Amino acid sequence: GLIKKKPKIAWYPDVLIGSWFGYFNLLSAIFGHLSEWFILKLPWDRFIAISNSTALKLVKNGVDRKKITVIGCGIDFLEFKSIDHRVENQLTISTVGRLVSYKRIDDLILAFSKLRPDFKSVKLQIIGEGPEYRCLKDKIKILSLEKDVEFLSNLKRSAFITALRKSTVFA
Repeated sequence: GLIKKKPKIAWYPDVLIGSWFGYFNLLSAIFGHLSEWFILKLPWDRFIAISNSTALKLVKNGVDRKKITVIGCGIDFLEFKSIDHRVENQLTISTVGRLVSYKRIDDLILAFSKLRPDFKSVKLQIIGEGPEYRCLKDKIKILSLEKDVEFLSNLKRSAFITALRKSTVFA
C-alpha cells in the first residue's frame, strides 16, 4: 500500500494482545504477542473488525475508533437452502467457532449433559479448533459424553456445509 499509494486496510477477526500467554505455549505466545503488537502499529488507513467486541479491543490497543468499521461475518444462504434435518434420522446440536474460553463451549457441553437424560438420541457436534480443545475433551470425559460429542476441524467447505445441513439445532 505504501509503495503503490493504495489504501491499507487490516481485517481483524480478533485481538489477542493480553491473551496470547493464556492460549498458547511460551514460544508461540511471545511470537504472537510481538507480531500482533507490531502489526497494530503499522500505518493502516482502516480496520475492519468482525464484531463490536473486536472493535473495542482494537481501540483498547491504541487504534483510533474513527478508523474502524464493523462488518460481521456473512453467510451465503443459498448454501444452506436445502437443509434436511432428517438426513440421518439423528438429532444434532452443532456449534462452530474457535475453541477459546470466552466462546464458552464448555457451557454448551454442560447444557448438553443436562439434556441427555431426556433426549437419549441427541448428539453434540463441535466444529472448530483452538487451545481449549484438551480442556473440553477432559470435560466431556468427566461428564461421560465421549460417545455423544464429536469434534470436527479442518473441514473442506462441502463437508462443513453438509455437517451443518444435517444439524437440527445451531448453537
